[in-house]
Amino acid sequence: MKKKLNEFIPLTIFLISGICLLFQVHYARWPNFLSGFWLGGIYFYGSFWLYSDYAISLLKRIIVGSLFCLNIIACMYCFLNWGWQYYSVANFCGLGILIIMGLINYKSIEYKPLFYRSICFVVLFGLVYGYKRLSS
Repeated sequence: MKKKLNEFIPLTIFLISGICLLFQVHYARWPNFLSGFWLGGIYFYGSFWLYSDYAISLLKRIIVGSLFCLNIIACMYCFLNWGWQYYSVANFCGLGILIIMGLINYKSIEYKPLFYRSICFVVLFGLVYGYKRLSS
């Protein structure tokens, strides 16, 4: 339960402050930056701890954690207008790798939560990227 809350609370703050940034609400940059920084650190450095309940190999946990971190950083850069085009290309490639890895191991119950989470991140980033691309 503690692992899920440690991931869910910064993700909620990140998404709410990101929506506020899209609607140009003042003082939403710092919560977005800090929660994105914290969440990226949880995914990158804490992937050993966060995904230790899943029976997947250590290498795949490292790959999943680093690609989820790349996704959060790319979303944060999209929200904050910090050279988001470069991270977007890398993020789409990384999320494609996660989708392929999830589809290859779809019958395994350990990969299903990661697969569904990567689908959720694809939708989230697609919406943010599409909005930024159409608005600029």
